Amino acid sequence: MTEDYEVELIDYLRVMWRWKWVILGVLVIAVAVAAVVSFTQPDRYSGTVAYRIEELGAELGIPSSNTQGLVASLQRIEPGNGLSLTAKVKGNDITLTLAGVVSPKEMQEALSRLTPLVQEKAIEDLKGRMDLALKLAERKREQLSREKDLLYSQMEASSSPELTAALADRVGALALQLVQVDVQMESLRKTDPAELLTIETIENPTVSLIGPHRTLNIAVAAVLGGFVGVLLAFFLNYVLSYRDKEE
Repeated sequence: MTEDYEVELIDYLRVMWRWKWVILGVLVIAVAVAAVVSFTQPDRYSGTVAYRIEELGAELGIPSSNTQGLVASLQRIEPGNGLSLTAKVKGNDITLTLAGVVSPKEMQEALSRLTPLVQEKAIEDLKGRMDLALKLAERKREQLSREKDLLYSQMEASSSPELTAALADRVGALALQLVQVDVQMESLRKTDPAELLTIETIENPTVSLIGPHRTLNIAVAAVLGGFVGVLLAFFLNYVLSYRDKEE
């Protein structure tokens, strides 16, 4: 069994040696093509910058930020220069990544232009939530006013001193709530959303080469070229052997 294996292995090696130039030629062609393709493709870079957004004004009744909505809004930013943008949000942290065929200097400049764009989108998001809070406050005020008017009418029609006193206490509590809602509404109308936001860079922008991976491409081409060359060598050897047998 071992001898048969050794004989077969020697035969394989002989075939490969006989057709070594075919194998080498295929390998060289594969490496050359991979090198030409890899080195003619432009460099692609990615740039990443991370921000932390801190928001004030919870006492104004502003709904919390919709993470997915903010991500969608940020991904609509047009960075220019054919760059693509992806955004990820984790808690109060936002990570933006640009990618495209630009120089490292151009990528750094594009990253520096993101800060005001992020601030603009964050303010738009907050402004929308402030408008929603204002509408909810207006609706609450209408409800409290109707309840107050109803209780006041019942208080005037009541002949029971105890019931009148209880209704008067409830009317007073509603009047206090109305004042609080009015203050909330006035604050929402007069507050600039930019005053409630702070945006800071938590990591320095980084630029890295993402493609093409020339060394890896050439290495893979060399392996595949060698494999194809060996297969071609055995195929040619089989064809010639078969033709010799026929003759």
